[in-house]
Amino acid sequence: MRLRLMSTLTICLCALSLVLAACGGSGSNGSSQPTGPHAGGSLTVLEGAGYSGAWPGLDPATNTSGAADQSQMNAIFGQLFELGPGGKIIYDLATGATPSNGNKTWTINIRPGVKFTDGSPFTAQVVAWNIQRDLASPCTCSPKAGWPGAKVCVAGPNSVQVSLAIPDGAFVDQFLDSNANWIASQQSYNRMGEKAFALKPVGAGPFEVVSDTLSSELVLKKNPNYWQQGRPYLNSLTFKTVGSDEAAYEAMLAGQGQVYEDMSTPDLLSQAAKHFTVVNQQGTSPYDLQLNTAIKPFNDIRARQAIYYATNFAPILSKVFHNLYPVVQGFTGPGGLCYQPTVPGYPAYNLNKARQLVQQVGGISITLGTISNLVAEETTEA
Repeated sequence: MRLRLMSTLTICLCALSLVLAACGGSGSNGSSQPTGPHAGGSLTVLEGAGYSGAWPGLDPATNTSGAADQSQMNAIFGQLFELGPGGKIIYDLATGATPSNGNKTWTINIRPGVKFTDGSPFTAQVVAWNIQRDLASPCTCSPKAGWPGAKVCVAGPNSVQVSLAIPDGAFVDQFLDSNANWIASQQSYNRMGEKAFALKPVGAGPFEVVSDTLSSELVLKKNPNYWQQGRPYLNSLTFKTVGSDEAAYEAMLAGQGQVYEDMSTPDLLSQAAKHFTVVNQQGTSPYDLQLNTAIKPFNDIRARQAIYYATNFAPILSKVFHNLYPVVQGFTGPGGLCYQPTVPGYPAYNLNKARQLVQQVGGISITLGTISNLVAEETTEA
């Protein structure tokens, strides 16, 4: 669906790095190592301002940066379906999904007995209302592009039916990167209105909102009626925005946070490992260049091919990423679905071919932009 509007030049896998303040016993390197989870306590998670630390509002249907704010969204709303290790689908607020009519109709089973933190029931009717609202949303994370002509109806007290115009065997997988995976309380939305709800949303996840200062600080407290008995372990969870990897590192050293997500500066990763536990998780998405094929110059395939041939990623991988991560030619990383490290016919670096193509199209002039993140900026500049 994305290729109707743009072509993607995949250049490097970005692995997710978590830096955690250690607790518990002592490891062989003299630093403390985490032990098993314990009930109670609080946790402050630091998020980079250029990505996951910027949220315009946390209403699923209108949060344009929902893909970046997944930790916050999942804490408040939970998920219908979770992405587990190796691309395995884990059922959360949904208990299953069954195809029929040649994969053109899907029936989603809803976990019975769940309640939102406002006390209203988590029903099939509310799930259907959410998905219909998501489909009508102009948000880029709306599932409408992947589900053209989709119609949603309630098939029973605990089941929702989605009818598609074309067969879709990856229907459930598509929830994992769309706002339809987060279900909001219809009762609270109707009572509060869009603007107020986006500031203090209500879900059925493990936490509920205490206060929300947009793109700055989100304070959550434990949902005492969460459907999964014994969870969450924490009494409170706070997300705080920091300006950069360096600022996050200093804040961690000062004890102002216990976790920092998405550190991407290689030099800091090795430095942080001396003081904290650093977890490199397999990335789900690569660094890539997204080219707008709706307008010149990239509505001409030769211009797109020229960019491929002109890109030599070896020095970028060496100088920016210190050769820490693999290069991928597909659209997802090893932690994502449909991982394909190599693609037959993928254009290799060839500067002569690039020059020829640029001449054929009469020259190429473009403007590149990226998120406010040092490594992303360095990669785009390179």
